[in-house]
Amino acid sequence: MRPPLNRASIDMNQPAIQVANHKWRRQISAARIAWRKLTEEELLASEGKADNLIALLQERYALSQGEAARKVTNFMARRDY
Repeated sequence: MRPPLNRASIDMNQPAIQVANHKWRRQISAARIAWRKLTEEELLASEGKADNLIALLQERYALSQGEAARKVTNFMARRDY
């Protein structure tokens, strides 16, 4: 069972989470161009989290975890994300 959430910590992190989500939403078009087999819905659901993107690339493109991780890292580095 999870411990109760600390409301103060959630509220303090909320602006940072919103900024990260906004930045990712601006990158969706570029991600769709880079990875055409991924849908916009999948990219939005990933929230721009590297682990989620790596898993999606592994599944759709039959890549190893290392190769998928390199592609995600390169994508994010080129966009200062």
